[in-house]
Order: sequence, then structure tokens, then C-alpha cells
Amino acid sequence: MEKINTQERKIIGLYRELSKEHQHEAISYLKDLAKKELGTVKRKVKAIQENLIESKGLTRREADLAAKVGLIAEDQKWWWTEEWQAGEREAEADIQAGRVVGPMTVKELIKELNE
Repeated sequence: MEKINTQERKIIGLYRELSKEHQHEAISYLKDLAKKELGTVKRKVKAIQENLIESKGLTRREADLAAKVGLIAEDQKWWWTEEWQAGEREAEADIQAGRVVGPMTVKELIKELNE
């Protein structure tokens, strides 16, 4: 079972204080919110897969959600974050602009370095 953090404990406490009718409304609202958030995460993952340079990475919360529902691997969450994707976009731009050399053998590398 997952560990419950302080914020989640507060939410659970507030939920328990609601009437049954308001509990139902709260659950309905949270389900709608979760669907919207999941939709956003799915769109961002697809955008990254289709066009690395034009897409934005996930927030840490979005990466957690994406891993939880199986969109991305748990041990790969870091790669999908905006912090990492900024570097991926830069590297991809360098590749497309021809600023990257390789692959090459050791002999070719030594020759390239000596030129």
C-alpha cells in the first residue's frame, strides 16, 4: 500500500467531514479533474514521441502520473521531464544542423582531433 503524505491526510479529513451528498460531488469533481490531467499527460507524451524539438516535457507530477498509469516506464520518468527535454531539444537541434560528428572509429576520432 502506498504511503499517505500530510496533504493527502488533510484532504481525507476534509472529505470525511462532508455530507454524503457533498462527498459524491467531491468525488465526481476529482474524477473529472483526474481525467483532464491524464488527457494533458497523454497529449504531452505523444507530442514528445512525434516531435521532440517542438514539444514540452512533463512536470514531475505529470511524469509520476504517466508512470503510474503505464504511459512511461517508472525508471524513465527523469527523461520525460521538461528539465531533461530541454537538453534533448538542444541536442536534436545540433544533430539537425550538422554540428554533431559521428559515429567513427578510434582512428577516425584521432584524425578528427588532430585536424
